[in-house]
Amino acid sequence: MEHRLNAIALPILWAAIPCRATPADAPLVPVVRWRESLPNGVSYDTLQCRSGVDFPDDTGLYTVPADHFFMMGDNRENSEDSRFPDVGYVPFESLIARAQVIFFSIGDAKSVWEMWSWPWSVRWDRLFTLVR
Repeated sequence: MEHRLNAIALPILWAAIPCRATPADAPLVPVVRWRESLPNGVSYDTLQCRSGVDFPDDTGLYTVPADHFFMMGDNRENSEDSRFPDVGYVPFESLIARAQVIFFSIGDAKSVWEMWSWPWSVRWDRLFTLVR
C-alpha cells in the first residue's frame, strides 16, 4: 500500500508486519506495526499507535514561509509539532543552535518528572551520544 507523507513529499510504501509486546510480561496493547520504505531503499518500522487525540498521518501539503522551518517531533504518532496550529512554523531567528548531543533520554512512556522510574526508564545507551 502506498501512502504519501506530505510533510516531506515522498511516497512511502507501507507493509503491515506482526507486532509483539516488549518486554514479554508487558500487557498486550493492540497496535499495527508498519514497515515504511523510502524511494532510496531505506526502510524502518513504525507503530501505528492510537490515543484519544487524532494525530494527523495523512495531511495536505505544507507551504513553509521563507525564513521559517517545519519541525517534526521525534515521535510522529504522538508529537505536537509544526502540523498543529499552536506550534506552527518556527522562524529562523528563533533557532539558537544545532543539536549535537543527546543529553538525556527517557523511554517506556515515562515522564522525566518520574525520577523514581529512572533506573528502568532512562535509555542509558543513548546518553551523551552524538546526533548524526
